[in-house]
Amino acid sequence: MLVSQFLRHIQIYKNYSPHTVEAYRRDLADFQSFLWPLSDCSLEDPKTVENLSHKDIRRWLAEQIQSGLGPRTVSRKLAAVKSFLGYLYRQQVITANPAQKVRGPAFRVNLPSFVSEKEMGRLLDQIEFPSDFEGIRDLCMLELLYGCGIRRSELIELKTADVDLYDCQIKITGKGNKERIVPFGQAVRSQLLAYQACRADRGFEDHPFLFLRKNGKSIYPSLLYRVVQKYMGMVDSPQQKSPHVIRHSYATHLLNQGADLQSIKELLGHTSLSATQVYTHHSLSRLKRIHQQAHPTSETDQID
Repeated sequence: MLVSQFLRHIQIYKNYSPHTVEAYRRDLADFQSFLWPLSDCSLEDPKTVENLSHKDIRRWLAEQIQSGLGPRTVSRKLAAVKSFLGYLYRQQVITANPAQKVRGPAFRVNLPSFVSEKEMGRLLDQIEFPSDFEGIRDLCMLELLYGCGIRRSELIELKTADVDLYDCQIKITGKGNKERIVPFGQAVRSQLLAYQACRADRGFEDHPFLFLRKNGKSIYPSLLYRVVQKYMGMVDSPQQKSPHVIRHSYATHLLNQGADLQSIKELLGHTSLSATQVYTHHSLSRLKRIHQQAHPTSETDQID
């Protein structure tokens, strides 16, 4: 009962995605499988969970690492256990939270890949897209990905009613069903108008979802990936070619042009500023140029 109550809590009250809830369920089941033969501890029994120690959790983490799991995966598993025990502590099911004494393994944070502003300009302004339904749709999807920085799932779930062509903004339902309003420019608006006219010509104007296949059914993740990889491959050299790379490019270019982190956080739909701060690493060269131009000692001779 305790685990199922916790999973319902994070799904209903925390608005965690079904994918995250399922991952937490698997992680807790894995932790339970480790505990049972060692201590007869059941995560469903308040009495046995009360006797759980931080050493039990550390032994479990050590076994995960020895089995070959990477530090990022192990840290995610620990997060599930910490969240579960924290929930029990707040509900006064247990009198102490042993997970507070446990730290996950250190891992390197990979900087997000991004495409330069010049390459994105080539992609959207110089590449010749087909003039049929799919070509107009594909260009519209790319314009919207870059013009609004939305996630792959957000674009797929976007509905025609979410698009406001008069005020040039869209309503996005992001992670945890949280809604946000994101503005877009005239380039996106023009392409949306062209695509919606093309939808109407094919009799799709009443379909609730915005982006469709030529048979009138909704697009799906692998189709969007193929479109992005196809056209990014014409201008982009990095190996990673995905909707998320375009999202990273959107954020990086905003920061490079002077947008503040708090505004970028709101546009991206991040829950915390720490998730947005990763983009500052890509802007060090810009900050160095600003320092050289503005700081009174920046013009001093450098020592060879």
